Amino acid sequence: MKLAIKLHVKDNVATATATLSAGEAVSVLSHEGKPVDQVVASTDVPLAYHKIALADLAAGELVYKYGEVVGRATAEIKRGAWVHVHNVESAHIPESAAWR
Repeated sequence: MKLAIKLHVKDNVATATATLSAGEAVSVLSHEGKPVDQVVASTDVPLAYHKIALADLAAGELVYKYGEVVGRATAEIKRGAWVHVHNVESAHIPESAAWR
């Protein structure tokens, strides 16, 4: 089973430790290495150390990692989906500075 790490109790995403294929089971561990959740990848996560959604997120909903807001969903994101620049706007890079 593949692993992902949830860094803070407030987080609604976890960091996958390897690439994931849709349908793969993922064991979610706390930063202390304790099991906290299990999720099935609903999309491919083509790069290791990228985010996977731990909850369904509506467009406009805040994305939490490290217990802090890191972005806002620009589209609906289903539990288990890859969370990245294609569906999240950074909370730290002004839109005018984005490289899209």
